[in-house]
Amino acid sequence: MSAWSGSADCQARLTTQQQGGMLLITGFCRNQTTSPLLVRYELLTSRQGESGSTQNTQMGSFTVAPAQEKALSQTSVSFSGSDECQVHLRLFNQQGQLLAQDSLTHYPASRP
Repeated sequence: MSAWSGSADCQARLTTQQQGGMLLITGFCRNQTTSPLLVRYELLTSRQGESGSTQNTQMGSFTVAPAQEKALSQTSVSFSGSDECQVHLRLFNQQGQLLAQDSLTHYPASRP
C-alpha cells in the first residue's frame, strides 16, 4: 500500500493485496475541496514473469464528493513470487491537466 500523493486539493493512492495467485489492485481519489470534483483516471498495470508479460489499462470518469475518498477502479492480475508488477494511477481534471498520481512496484521474491 502506498501513501496519498498529489496536491492539496486532490490526492491519489494505490493499494494492493495478494490473494492466492492474484494481486488485487485498487486506485483511490481523495477530494480535499469543498466542491464536487470531476476526475478522469487512468490505471495502468504491467506484469513480467516466467509465464510471460501482460499489460492492462483502465480509464474512466467519476465525480468525487467534497471532502470524500472514492475507490475509482479495481483490477487483479495473476501474480507469483517470481513476477514483477508495476502499477500507475493518474488523475486528471476536465481540461486534461494532471491533478495527482501514484505508482508502485511489486518485485520478485528472489530479488536481492
